[in-house]
Amino acid sequence: MSIRMIAVDLDGTLLASDSVTVPEENIRALRRAAERGAEIVLASGRSLVMMEDAAEQLGCVDYAVSALGAVVTDRRTGRRLAERELTPEQRRAAMEVLRPYGPLVEVYCGSRIYVERGELERRPPVSGFDFLRFRYDDRVDGMEAALGERTVEKLDVDFI
Repeated sequence: MSIRMIAVDLDGTLLASDSVTVPEENIRALRRAAERGAEIVLASGRSLVMMEDAAEQLGCVDYAVSALGAVVTDRRTGRRLAERELTPEQRRAAMEVLRPYGPLVEVYCGSRIYVERGELERRPPVSGFDFLRFRYDDRVDGMEAALGERTVEKLDVDFI
């Protein structure tokens, strides 16, 4: 029986401890599997844009499951195959509940990540790959103005 698909998580599984580099042995193994006909899937809680470095290092990724499964994307065509998003009303309700507690809230929307301007800079590092936040997060002045009536993939909430 041949393997038809391999799905692999990024952080703590595929990537090295720097949260960016795909070790050469992993690249070789997944490329070999792809050459034998297996479709390669990356899966992560990350946004699609944060998964692209790993996908490019591998050079053989067919699909991406991003934002903890909220979106499945065909990387060959860029087409979303499945999505399970929060409505604007659900997002607003969640943000209203969170507001009094003052957490860092990153909103995953359209495969990007939005955060209120200045929030990252005011807080101590939260996780091992905070440097990725500074690289990929889009700073906005007013989340509601930035998102309007768009649906969102995920709210990433950090209480410090």
